[in-house]
Amino acid sequence: MNFNLALMIAAFTAIFITINPISKVPFFIILTTGYSREDKKVVIVNAIKVSTAVLLLFAVFGKFLFDAFNVEFLALKFVGAAVLIKIGYDMLMGQITRFKGTDEERQEAIDKGIVGVVPLGIPMIAGPGAMITAMVYMGEASGVLEWGFILLSILITLVITYVLLVESQYIYEKMGKLGITATMRIMGILIASIGVQMMLDNIVQFSTLL
Repeated sequence: MNFNLALMIAAFTAIFITINPISKVPFFIILTTGYSREDKKVVIVNAIKVSTAVLLLFAVFGKFLFDAFNVEFLALKFVGAAVLIKIGYDMLMGQITRFKGTDEERQEAIDKGIVGVVPLGIPMIAGPGAMITAMVYMGEASGVLEWGFILLSILITLVITYVLLVESQYIYEKMGKLGITATMRIMGILIASIGVQMMLDNIVQFSTLL
């Protein structure tokens, strides 16, 4: 049974960086200001449950959805590469993805106690970048072993996200805003590089079809 180690390392790296657990720390602290420790735990658990379900579903069934609309896998790979480059650029510039709903939507989420689902679970953790990345690498993988590794990569990253959110206040106090921003920018360089390499590979693959 073949196991493409280089592809799996790239898959884990891309999944981890697009989910980007460390960038959720300051956002979570702001989002749950005034919450008790127990309430914060509920928010975290809800966020992880929802993001896990969404990412696994997209990883396993996403390609079938695109096939139903006659979207070629190569086209999806081009989109995935572009998304990775954009995410990497935003991280390099120190921009943290924020919930872009209206003020009313934000307040409704807070009032109903569903901030763990929206915006933290979706789209902060299980965002478009993470969904497309999981789908692309599942399509690139071949065999049960590689598919299982990619699904495991998603689960490991979400476990790390859970731990970081639980200890978010401690982490923020130790690293500070500067430390978190520096970490984000380093990861931004990595994810942008992965995106560029994916784009170049896609161009080479496309040229063979001409």
